[in-house]
Amino acid sequence: MEKNKIFVKFIPIQENKDDINKQEHSEQGFRRNSRLYSPEWDFDIIRIMYNTESYFRRAVDKYVELVLGNDIRFVSLNENAANFIEFKFREFCDYMDMSLDEFFEAILRELILYANCFIVWQYKTINKIKHHIGFRILPAPDVKLEWNTKTKKITGYYYYGQPNDINRTQNPIRYSASVVTHLKIFKHAGNFFGKPFVIPVLDDIRALRKLEEALEKDAFTFGNRFIHCKISTEDQNVFDADIERIARDLSNVSEEGIFVSSDKITFDPIRVDTSGIDLLGYLEYFKQRVFSGLGTSAVGMGEGQTANRGTAIVLDKQTENMAKIFSSGLNREVQFHIIRRIFRESGLYKWKPENKVKLALPAINIDEKIKIENHVAQMYAQYLLTETEARTIMDRRPLTDRDRKDMFFERVAKPIAIIRAVDEPYLQPTLNQGKNKDQPENQYQKKLAPTIPANDVMKRLEVVLNFIGDQIIENWDLIFQDKLNFEDESIINLIAKFKIKFYELLPITENEIINDFLRKFLCKILKIVKLNEKYIFNDTSINKNNIVKGVLLSGIEDLYFFLIGGSDGIH
Repeated sequence: MEKNKIFVKFIPIQENKDDINKQEHSEQGFRRNSRLYSPEWDFDIIRIMYNTESYFRRAVDKYVELVLGNDIRFVSLNENAANFIEFKFREFCDYMDMSLDEFFEAILRELILYANCFIVWQYKTINKIKHHIGFRILPAPDVKLEWNTKTKKITGYYYYGQPNDINRTQNPIRYSASVVTHLKIFKHAGNFFGKPFVIPVLDDIRALRKLEEALEKDAFTFGNRFIHCKISTEDQNVFDADIERIARDLSNVSEEGIFVSSDKITFDPIRVDTSGIDLLGYLEYFKQRVFSGLGTSAVGMGEGQTANRGTAIVLDKQTENMAKIFSSGLNREVQFHIIRRIFRESGLYKWKPENKVKLALPAINIDEKIKIENHVAQMYAQYLLTETEARTIMDRRPLTDRDRKDMFFERVAKPIAIIRAVDEPYLQPTLNQGKNKDQPENQYQKKLAPTIPANDVMKRLEVVLNFIGDQIIENWDLIFQDKLNFEDESIINLIAKFKIKFYELLPITENEIINDFLRKFLCKILKIVKLNEKYIFNDTSINKNNIVKGVLLSGIEDLYFFLIGGSDGIH
């Protein structure tokens, strides 16, 4: 035991490199057992660069535009939870005298610039109860965090004011860790702060700026001509005073002015050979490095003179991918750190999956959004998704009973089907008019529709039956249950679609006789298909399509002869 104790005592302690890195950015705190840690990277340089570098500022503004757009919504499986969160955010924004869009834009801009955002929760005591009334966003470059070396926890945040504040370092404001939410993205293990995405590009931006300054000096240097003035000394001596006088006179001549001299003075321009200097190549190289590091392209920055549409789409794709990273980071941090805390403080909703509320940010790529939504709609139509799952993927809340009453089916499709049904009161006046024995003649004599050839009738009937066959296959599980129920809503809807398609393709006036025959005809077809249903499962080579279409087309002659013998207009 003694040997083990001595052995343990003399084991050298290995310092963690991350701890060493932290010590470089730390100082003694104002409280016992505390240290203050500044960001591992210089955020002040990023702030200055955002205000001075046009490429960097344009890239940041472009990401803000792509992520936020102009439509911010809250979605949840629980509509009441989403409405509650939206109400609370708008209430806080009213107190802060800013719109909801401005609040999230401020958060997003901090995350893009510094990968960190510090939000102070503001409270007001009413009747000895603290009420949350709003937020305050602290600039990331002016914040240091307080780390307790004993408990190994963050205990506070110090705000040092704006850079132009003369008391910036003397009188920092301390906020307890309980009232500050630290949002961060791109955080590396062992670091307190997130790493801004622009850090690897800073050296390239500085190099590009130096090259631009060098190119500017060369433009002024080689743009102005050097003039060599010669004074003839054949007839008289030339003194230094004469040379100084001529030089002084030349320097006083403006660019548009002239200098008059005797024939003893000649002027020769000195030409500078610039063939060996090619700064434009270096300038273009570092510009591409800056664009690549910022996740943008020359096309996105408005320099697409040589790029076609296809090239522009490919280059803008990387900008969209980077914007998606910022969008997901904003959504994740706001949902986990802010929305959860609002729920916890309100005590209204327990944290359950159905109460999960997230930001529904606008789509960055509209074409891609359309493709995804069409794919989801197709999966829903093929019974691979539920309605709630489909709407959740589309970032939309589930439908309520009130919403269903306002859908297209209830507003348009269903009324049209009811109006076209003969047994409904909507068509009674029309049917009564049709019973008039003294029916006048028109361009078709006493017929209600023009005569159409028999071959054309058969073709139209085939189209109608193929359509109704597709509808039967699509709604197979709803129609063919344990027992056929002709009062079921699915079969009633199928009969209504059959009538609509029938009268759409055949110029026949709707009447009770035809409607009754069509209903009986379709019911007979469904019975035959039901009897042959067993062959679908016993023999896999026979599919639903073959049986349904075969039964339908076998009855086309019955439908045709009925129309010839029982209705006007087809002969």
